[in-house]
Amino acid sequence: MEKANGHRKVTGKRAEAAQDVSLLLSWSLPISAQAAIESVPLNVAEGSHVLLLVHNVPQDHIGYNWYKGGDAKDPSLRILTYSIQGQTTSTGPAYSGRETVYNNGSLMIQKVTQNDTGIYTLQIIKQGFQVKVNLPALMPW
Repeated sequence: MEKANGHRKVTGKRAEAAQDVSLLLSWSLPISAQAAIESVPLNVAEGSHVLLLVHNVPQDHIGYNWYKGGDAKDPSLRILTYSIQGQTTSTGPAYSGRETVYNNGSLMIQKVTQNDTGIYTLQIIKQGFQVKVNLPALMPW
């Protein structure tokens, strides 16, 4: 495991996987926030599923936005939105039909492809402000 610029690069090989995925995990939050994202599994083979598991979500949140890309201000990058109150999901322009969001904010991506390479941004929406968690997912193809 290498550490550079506050990032953790996690790599490895699975015997049954033809191609593995390296994930670069990082997040930047206000000091008071404790939210984090874990990739399950860490090594993702093309065609398999990956869960971007969210831990320690702040209290009193009202929803989540997931984006494919680092700019949560660009609506064209929105994958989906989940509303806690209505327990509803609405899809965005970056939705491929393979993503599922859970009520804890975690995102499942099914049948991962090379096109899934990139940065995934989670916004945890609270009353009055948003907390942003970034998860850059880099695939070595």
